[in-house]
Amino acid sequence: MNGKCTSHFKSKKNPRKFCWTVFYRRLHKKGTTEEVAKRRARKAVKVQRAIVGATWEEITARRSEPESVKKAARTAATEEAKQKKKQMEEAKRADKIKNAGAARAQPKMKATQNVKTSRVQATSR
Repeated sequence: MNGKCTSHFKSKKNPRKFCWTVFYRRLHKKGTTEEVAKRRARKAVKVQRAIVGATWEEITARRSEPESVKKAARTAATEEAKQKKKQMEEAKRADKIKNAGAARAQPKMKATQNVKTSRVQATSR
């Protein structure tokens, strides 16, 4: 701060009224021609891209096929999934039956019983 600023500040002068102050220049938009007045907003650009395993042509062909074809494909896929699940359950059941026979062949271990001892144990405090 120089003497000019200090003397004006001490005498409680308003810096907005002096045209040589930075405050005045900012308030009255002086010297802003060098700065960019307004920033341009970037617009979002939509891009159609292929999904892994399917080209863009395949995707557009699937979209354009009629609803009846889509429904038939959907029902066929659900039936296939149900058949696969049924086979898995049958295989699990057969495996369980097979393992049950092997479990019966092994001798069972007897559980040990807690036996009271006649000796009295010393308790610690």
